[in-house]
Amino acid sequence: MNTQRLRSLLRLTFGNRASQLYLALVTAAAIVSELMGTVTLSPFSGLLLIIAAFPALFVFLMANGLVSGWDAEPNGLFWLAWTLSVLVQAFFIGYLASRASRRARPARRPGPAPRWH
Repeated sequence: MNTQRLRSLLRLTFGNRASQLYLALVTAAAIVSELMGTVTLSPFSGLLLIIAAFPALFVFLMANGLVSGWDAEPNGLFWLAWTLSVLVQAFFIGYLASRASRRARPARRPGPAPRWH
C-alpha cells in the first residue's frame, strides 16, 4: 500500500467533520460507560459502547464466534472487534460525507476561466 492510499484512508477516517463527530461521540460513550461501570457497577454500563458501534460490531463478534467457538469464554477479541467496528464505521461515515460534499459542489466546466470586464 503506497502512502497516497494510506493518507486518503486516514483522511476519510479521521479528517472530516462527520467522522470526527462520530469518533467524539464514541469517545464520550466510552467515558460515560467507564464512569457508570466504576461508580455504580451497573451491568448496563457497556450498553452505550455496543450502541455506539452497533451495526459493524455484531459482524465482527459473529466472526469471532465462528473462529473461537460459541462456547468460548469472553476474551480480548471483544475490544479488538469493537475498535475495528468503530474505525470501519468512521471510514464509511467519512466516505459518505465526502461523496455528499462532492455532489453539493457545482461541476467545473472545462476551458478557460471566464473574464469579467
